[in-house]
Amino acid sequence: MIGWPSSEGTIAPAYDYCVEDDGFLDQIIRESCSLFHREHRWPGYPRTLQADIDLARDLAARIDVTRAKTKVRSFFLPCSDPARIAWEGSSEPVIAANLDDRDIAGLGERQLLNQPAFLSVFFGAFLTRAGDFDQAERFYSGMVEQGLAAEGWFGLADIQHLLARWAAEHAEYEALGVFPRHIEIPLGYEHDRIPTLQRYGFAAAIADYERAVAYSPDVSFYRLHLARALIDAGELRRARESLARAAQAPSANPFVAIYLNFADQLLDPGVDKRSGDFLPTAFLRQQYQQLIAARVTDVDGLARKTGLEPIALGEHQRLTGAYVAITNGAPVTRALALDYPAPKALPLPVMRDLSLGLTLALESQLIAEGPALGLQHLKLFVRPVLMIGEGRALIGLPANDRVARGDKLLVPLPAAPFNYYHWVMDAMGAAAMLDRTVGADQVEFVTTHALDGWRKEVLDRVLPGAVVHVLPGAPEDRIILNGLYLPRPARLNLPHPQAVRLLRERMSRHGKARPGKRVVVRRPQDRGRRTVNEAAIHDYLAGRGFEVFDPAGKSVADQIAYFADVEVFVSPGGAALTNLLFCPAETKVVVLASAFHHHETFTALAAAIGQPCWVCLGGCETRPNPHLIWSVFDHDARLEDVAIAVDQALSA
Repeated sequence: MIGWPSSEGTIAPAYDYCVEDDGFLDQIIRESCSLFHREHRWPGYPRTLQADIDLARDLAARIDVTRAKTKVRSFFLPCSDPARIAWEGSSEPVIAANLDDRDIAGLGERQLLNQPAFLSVFFGAFLTRAGDFDQAERFYSGMVEQGLAAEGWFGLADIQHLLARWAAEHAEYEALGVFPRHIEIPLGYEHDRIPTLQRYGFAAAIADYERAVAYSPDVSFYRLHLARALIDAGELRRARESLARAAQAPSANPFVAIYLNFADQLLDPGVDKRSGDFLPTAFLRQQYQQLIAARVTDVDGLARKTGLEPIALGEHQRLTGAYVAITNGAPVTRALALDYPAPKALPLPVMRDLSLGLTLALESQLIAEGPALGLQHLKLFVRPVLMIGEGRALIGLPANDRVARGDKLLVPLPAAPFNYYHWVMDAMGAAAMLDRTVGADQVEFVTTHALDGWRKEVLDRVLPGAVVHVLPGAPEDRIILNGLYLPRPARLNLPHPQAVRLLRERMSRHGKARPGKRVVVRRPQDRGRRTVNEAAIHDYLAGRGFEVFDPAGKSVADQIAYFADVEVFVSPGGAALTNLLFCPAETKVVVLASAFHHHETFTALAAAIGQPCWVCLGGCETRPNPHLIWSVFDHDARLEDVAIAVDQALSA
């Protein structure tokens, strides 16, 4: 049993590896915070004991921070570890969820069971999950000095690794114009390191992991995460060496054998392609029996290699414009200059839809539009991508393939299961461009989910009479014969201007803006992103003649009709801004966003329509996940900035 001496006696959670002992989480939080404030708190530490307890409880309750069934264990997995994320978009959470009876957090070999160090490590993890990197680094440095050197260096390595991953992701997005090149730091958020991500790289993380390994060479958990950092840095062979050493540990972490096999498959893809015996559960052996190390390519590269003829769905486009960004009360005009390569479809005799538009072609080539986007990006949302490195992606496939064929080309709709924005912009945008170029009557669309009311309503407006066949189950389970790869028209969530205009032609019923029709959209009240001062913003806007619109429960027809004559549209960044498609070109758009997580998605959408746009860029509290795009944040839109944006919009 796990337990430790405390001020209240011995706490002993009910299961050996903190798998489902959520009932003890509150005690762990109180004891770990109390231990820090009683024995280790330094002058200038910014929070009281109760404030730390409240913040830790809030983090533990949020599904995007901790896994619902394994909250305690989540705190002992580093923030840079994809196995700990709650959303099972990538493969590691799926694997972790099927190892609930195993010590994937390494609590045993890290010697945390029945030890006071359990509470110290928990508190350090809490500081990192709070995004409080300055305090976390100071705490971990203290652990090194106080004799917990391996855990201290491991915690420091985790922060470096996390920030290095974010830096690589941010650089990829910035190069494509997804993030603006200049970020103003909101007042009160100077501690957030996102504005200085260019300082961080994988070398520093690797060095700190190696220090942890040097102190505890027999702990496979440390070597496993050293290998993860080496993989992220593109050093697959060094990663394989670290994993091989980890496999020799007395109690090797269950992920070690999995990653070691994955690395072997990438380094020598001709060996044992169908081996699933190394996987530790029957579920995983069935889920990932066949492993294919596919070369990463794009449509043009694959067409050159195979002689297949791509179909141009649109033209190469440049989108230019400007919008007003407001931070700390200072409005600044920002230029928008985005480049969109011509989207191309590709007929394929054999293909698999891996979901969200990622396609395994000819069982050996992975079409990922623009490998220069970074191989790590491939793992963000697509579960079958198990590992990437050296120009290959390891794809996990099932034991028994099913085959789908049609009388016409079969076309999987990209982003079909996703939200309002992705269904409209990605799935229907791509389908509309294909219809304009080839004709929807020449193909058969397929999806893995039955179309519910609003998705069917959008389909009927974009492609009246079109039939979508439902092929239920995971898309990677199915080989498609005589298929068509259909790209998403959005480039990293930047909507292609031609798709925007085409959807607007087919769906919108807009007229002229009606003076005085001013709208603020309410965001869903869930445990993810939220605007912390939403009530105050709504009160202020009510005084300026704004009404609140809640899209929940509204039909697409209702929303098209409602937004047809809006004068000013205020909304937090999110899928509801898809309704800009239905607004007049003269509608003034005010977006409330985080300065550190602002994508040009909706500024690009407004620019493609010609709508003038203001963006209030406030602060946010980062809730770290392995990928920056997955980090949860509580956004604080300053009323002063909202007032400036609304004043300028009304006088424009």
